[in-house]
Amino acid sequence: MASEQPTGLLTVREAASRLSCGLTNLYALIDEGLLPVVRVGKAKGYRIDVQDIERFIAERKQSKHASGAASLQPHRKLKHLRLK
Repeated sequence: MASEQPTGLLTVREAASRLSCGLTNLYALIDEGLLPVVRVGKAKGYRIDVQDIERFIAERKQSKHASGAASLQPHRKLKHLRLK
């Protein structure tokens, strides 16, 4: 049976919940361009594609058996977010 990819758009609050972070941290990721968004009108704000969240998580997964710190790319410090 093929695994299904989750689809759809999430609100900022739902995306923050999925990433286990606060709204401030999520907006910092958006402002830094690390998480793409879809703009929905003026009053509705942003929506985040579930696949973009899954891709964001996958890009940041690290193995404890990585072959040294040289293989890890340094990332810019975000004001309100601590990336491990």
